[in-house]
Amino acid sequence: MAAVRSVSLSLREGSLTSLLGPSGCGKTTLLRLIAGLETVSTGEIKIKGRPVGKVPIHKRNIGLVFQNYALFPHKTIGENIAFGLKHRGIDKASAMQKVRQALDMVRLPGIEQRYPNQLSGGQQQRVALARAVVFEPDVLLLDEPLSALDANLREEMRVEIKLIQKALGVTTILVTHDQQEALAMSDEIVVMNQGNVQQVGDPKAVYRFPQNRFVAGFLGQANVLPCTVVETAADGSGHWLVRVDNGTSLLGISGGPREQAIPKAGHRADLVIRGSDVELLAKSADSGRPERNGFEGTVIDASYLGDDAHYLVESNGIKFKAVIRLTYATAGEADDVLAPGARVFVSIPPRACAIISAG
Repeated sequence: MAAVRSVSLSLREGSLTSLLGPSGCGKTTLLRLIAGLETVSTGEIKIKGRPVGKVPIHKRNIGLVFQNYALFPHKTIGENIAFGLKHRGIDKASAMQKVRQALDMVRLPGIEQRYPNQLSGGQQQRVALARAVVFEPDVLLLDEPLSALDANLREEMRVEIKLIQKALGVTTILVTHDQQEALAMSDEIVVMNQGNVQQVGDPKAVYRFPQNRFVAGFLGQANVLPCTVVETAADGSGHWLVRVDNGTSLLGISGGPREQAIPKAGHRADLVIRGSDVELLAKSADSGRPERNGFEGTVIDASYLGDDAHYLVESNGIKFKAVIRLTYATAGEADDVLAPGARVFVSIPPRACAIISAG
């Protein structure tokens, strides 16, 4: 069984590209093929226009950061970072100068004589990054480098890696299954599933305008609703109307890439609405029903997550995810979060609706 199938990618020099997808989708295999740790059965890999299919890993000029950092525990930090320089024939004095420069770059000056077990996880991650970039690689490969860190440190290191990558201008490929990591760090995202590339684009395009049901459902909290296209505006305004399978009619306005053509009237499609774009209003005697794209529903589940509240709302047999940002002004206490059983008005802005062909 093929782990990666028919992948054709051209990465912009100096960019950071994320390979994003669930476990077993082929992203790590693709990274290992680029590194030379696996051999391609067909096709070709080029780095700066040079075919590297038959070039061994140590001659590809690739920096590689593993998930577990892979530092030598019996070597000092300086020796760990200089390891690749030694095998490139760089003299000891020049190598130590490069080591110090690399440590300055990752903001760990003066630790050359320490050992890995004397460092925290975040510091070890920075050392692994310094070791990968000390010889000025053509390509930097990062294999889920932040997965072993706690949530707060992981967020801090996202920024650090991005700043270092931009400062170096090195073409970087990041393997991750963390959606926020990919969205926050990438110039471009490659979404993969079952060995195939599902979509390639900048973070906003991939998130807002998914090309198929898998991308829509995998990336973020999304509602993917089967529907039928009722009509599309003939005046070029980009307006269209669909009827969800529970009978609810929703208006949308095209705003995505040109290749996302709206299916013709009468065709089946999938309507995509991000949970963060769903607006909820507690139903009361003085609350009015939204004039457009509004309907009633019932909260069937609610989760308080500090900054956000996540809801599952049912309306006439269809369930909607809603992610509501909480502020002190709108919901200063957890008790202010809508409880299961609460009746609400649901409102969906037309520009928040994306549509993809069914399939």
